[in-house]
Amino acid sequence: MKIDSLNSILLRLKRGNEAFLKGQSVDFEKLHKQRRQTAREGQMPDVVVIGCADSRVSPELIFNAGIGEMFVIRTAGNLAGELQMESVAYAVNALGTKLIVILGHSSCGAVQAAKVGNPPDYLKGTAERIQSAIGGETDDKSCELKNIEYGVKKVLESELIKEKVDKSEVAVIGAYYCLETGAVEFL
Repeated sequence: MKIDSLNSILLRLKRGNEAFLKGQSVDFEKLHKQRRQTAREGQMPDVVVIGCADSRVSPELIFNAGIGEMFVIRTAGNLAGELQMESVAYAVNALGTKLIVILGHSSCGAVQAAKVGNPPDYLKGTAERIQSAIGGETDDKSCELKNIEYGVKKVLESELIKEKVDKSEVAVIGAYYCLETGAVEFL
C-alpha cells in the first residue's frame, strides 16, 4: 500500500481520537448526510477495526468516525477467528479497505480471565487463545499488548487476505485504548 494512503488513514484516526479526547463529537448533520449517501452509494470504509466487545470500547466513538467510515468487528478479547476473518476478507476484497487495526484496551476482562487461569465455561475458548498469546506474563498491560500483537500476527497469517498483505495493498497494525484517559496508542 502506498505510504501516503496509510499515513492519511492513520492521521484521520489520530485526529478523531484527539477530538474524542477533547469531548468533540461527530456532527449529526454530517451523520445524516453520510447515512443518506451510504444508503444510495454503498459503504467504502478504508479501515477495519477488530475490537473488543467491551461496552466501554466503541471504535466509532473513540475515533470520532461517521457512518460508513469504519468496518467494525467486535469479539471478547478482540480476537479474530475464522468467521471474523471472513468479515475482514469481505471488507478488504469487496469494499477495498486498506488498513486493519487490532484494537485492544486496558482492563480487558477476557485478558484477565486468561491471565488468572481457570476461566468460566463461557470464556474457555477465548481464554485459551489469549493464554497462548500471553504465556506466563503477569503484568496486566503487558498481557493486553501481547494479545494485540497475537491478533496482528494471526491476521497477517490469514490466507483470506495474505495476498493483499504480501502485495502491500493492505496493512495491519495494533492499537491500545486506555479506558481511563480515552487515548489510543498505535503500536
